[in-house]
Amino acid sequence: MLEKEPTEYGVYRHTKTQNEYVIVSYPEVKVGGQWLPGVTYVSMKDGDDRPYVRTMGDFMQSFEEV
Repeated sequence: MLEKEPTEYGVYRHTKTQNEYVIVSYPEVKVGGQWLPGVTYVSMKDGDDRPYVRTMGDFMQSFEEV
């Protein structure tokens, strides 16, 4: 559940798979009843709406700007 105001970063490419994703950062996200800070919401560019969240550090290591 993504409930805080997002900042959209735009489209990024995963450095290993080369898939393109839309990256949206949320200051907090509610996961399992807990608020986790600094997570990133990742949505596939091709319309697949299955989001997942990563830590900002993991995001920076795994994605590059398109």
